[in-house]
Amino acid sequence: MKHERATSRGSKLHLLLALAGLLASFPQVKAQAEPGPGAFNEVDLWAGGFAPAARSDFWYENSRDYSVAHGDLTSVVFGLDLVRHFDRHNAVMLGLGAGGRTVSEPSRTLDDGTGAPLEHHLEHLDLSLTASYVFFPLGTDQKVIPYVGAGVGLYLGSVQTYRSKTTSDDCSEDENGDTTCADEYTDLKSSGFTTLGYFVQAGLEFPVSAKLAVLANGRYTVARANLDGDFKDAHELDLSGAQGAVGFAFRF
Repeated sequence: MKHERATSRGSKLHLLLALAGLLASFPQVKAQAEPGPGAFNEVDLWAGGFAPAARSDFWYENSRDYSVAHGDLTSVVFGLDLVRHFDRHNAVMLGLGAGGRTVSEPSRTLDDGTGAPLEHHLEHLDLSLTASYVFFPLGTDQKVIPYVGAGVGLYLGSVQTYRSKTTSDDCSEDENGDTTCADEYTDLKSSGFTTLGYFVQAGLEFPVSAKLAVLANGRYTVARANLDGDFKDAHELDLSGAQGAVGFAFRF
């Protein structure tokens, strides 16, 4: 318990330091607010994968009770970023990301009565809203454009586990005549979360034309959340991990 409290305090301290660093960069960004040479706007569309660090109570207990490889926890992510370039080197990025994964993980200790491991599933869905400062050391007028950045984010979502899922006979019909049937879960447990975190990122852009570029981006996020609902009791969810993505940048 002491170790958990120390870890929580350490994470909060890191978040405060990240916030202080981002705030310290605002005067420089503000000084560049007036459009100058190299100023433009950009929209990035990307997709990739997220590999969680999975170091917290929730993940430890899940791997203790169920058989799942760490690589199976990697989720598909996608999103968009709005980038305001103040000049050739300085920019601010606002981002929206989403991701999720459903994992089949047989029980390590229970069987289904036939000798086979008891069926079990884990679903993890998340959404992120981020803001970051981005620096382009060589400028934005190169054939290959590297950049680095750091920022903070709001992370929210849900986790749920269940043994099986079936479609029930509880169906309804909408005004267009489309029928929707509810799902029924066996041994369902679910929790939601909302928390703050921070991240660092680096990437490359490869201009195809004056208005279009191909991009590759990597980032590492640090975030931890306290779960509510069925996993409320002493369950902390580690949302930290590495992300890699590719996509397109549209300039205007």
